[in-house]
Amino acid sequence: MHYAQKLSYGDKVDVNPFFGDYSSLSPYIYNLPVGEYVPLHKHPTTDELFFILKGKIKFKVGDKEFVAVKGDVVQGKMNIPHRFENVGDEPAAFLSVKGPKPVDLLRLEKDE
Repeated sequence: MHYAQKLSYGDKVDVNPFFGDYSSLSPYIYNLPVGEYVPLHKHPTTDELFFILKGKIKFKVGDKEFVAVKGDVVQGKMNIPHRFENVGDEPAAFLSVKGPKPVDLLRLEKDE
């Protein structure tokens, strides 16, 4: 068994991949400081699950918008545009598991 400490507390979005030896899954910890976001994007050939570890995160998945909190699970289906933003008053973090590999990314809006 391997161990990975991946939570961070900086002032920018921090994406930490870990356990890269999976043949079909890609796990990441995303750290989102207050007010930070990841712009609209999609994964044309990759599904994604989000498990909220801490904080309050506003998601847009397809045409739906909602807020997820610690313990919630969010589904991001292949080729469906999505974005997320920390709308809470403390740093937020979530586990993202993507698959199958290789993980692809198509940006649909630019960072501000």
